[in-house]
Amino acid sequence: MTSDANNVILNEPYIVQSGKDEGKVKLRAYAFYPTVPLAVQGFLDQNMRESSARSLKTLCAQYTALIEGVTKLFDGLLPECSQCPQCGELFKDK
Repeated sequence: MTSDANNVILNEPYIVQSGKDEGKVKLRAYAFYPTVPLAVQGFLDQNMRESSARSLKTLCAQYTALIEGVTKLFDGLLPECSQCPQCGELFKDK
């Protein structure tokens, strides 16, 4: 996740295939959101769409693990984030 003046940007790593940076890992933007909570929701949605789960139980377990990981990340970086009205909505079930 990165940002500019107008967006929160979700990135994915890729390996440069040619040129002077060949073999280096870089980031490629794949989604743009106006707020952090929407970017987090987009990240969760993308991971669920790409899931290879074959049962609802497995899908729910993967979703729970993602939510826990995101919650820990934000609790560690921005403890107040889960307390604000905008971000707190994402973490209300935790």
